[in-house]
Amino acid sequence: MKTAFRSLVAALVVGMSFGASQVNAATYTIDETLSSITITGSALGIIPIIAQSPGSNVAVIAGSIDASAGGGFLTFTGGVADAVEKPGPFSPGPISGDPPVAGPNAPADVALFLGNASTGRLALRDFAVSLSGSAPLAGNDFDLTALTLTVTSGALDYRVNLLNLFGHEEIAGQTANPTEGTGLLVGGTLTIPINVSIEFEVVEGDPPAMAVVNLVGQIVATIPEPGTVAMLGMGAIGLVAFGRRRLRKA
Repeated sequence: MKTAFRSLVAALVVGMSFGASQVNAATYTIDETLSSITITGSALGIIPIIAQSPGSNVAVIAGSIDASAGGGFLTFTGGVADAVEKPGPFSPGPISGDPPVAGPNAPADVALFLGNASTGRLALRDFAVSLSGSAPLAGNDFDLTALTLTVTSGALDYRVNLLNLFGHEEIAGQTANPTEGTGLLVGGTLTIPINVSIEFEVVEGDPPAMAVVNLVGQIVATIPEPGTVAMLGMGAIGLVAFGRRRLRKA
């Protein structure tokens, strides 16, 4: 019985330590019910980018963010904010090959028209971003202009009927820096407004044909409140007391 009791105590200590480390590690889980990015922009400088269907230009965001506060800064150290795939199917399908060939219509994270349905279509797939940098922290506020948003994965499949152009553009590695904005850190909740633009080359040339994509929205992420760990600790104390009573009876 003594060996069993010691095992029980050891398990509880390890469990409590693990719970505390989760909080101290500052891994924030993104709340996808509160986190989304609306995508607009223009292609070739003249063609507006709009939704293919209601809400198809809104990327719902899931994933996690790693950050730590200290020394007057909030430092972002890892994690990926990942767009949730929409079932669709959307056009164009994944485009590959040389010359490029479009596959069947398929799910996408975001689906857009270039001007209108007859002008062209664009589908964004496997889209994910991360934040890096140290933002000055004043009370609950932190300055977003010190941060860098990096596209960690993503591809644009596009078809521009007006110019008889279509293709596949990998956009991983693209970066943008917010020019303004203030984030909020309250307790275990991190709120990050997103308002950036990313420019990329669609067709090579002199000058090249460019597209500009605007990302506007917010990411809200949380970690367990300290009270959660405290409740786990109270439960552990109760279990230890129960085990001691059982041991005395034995």
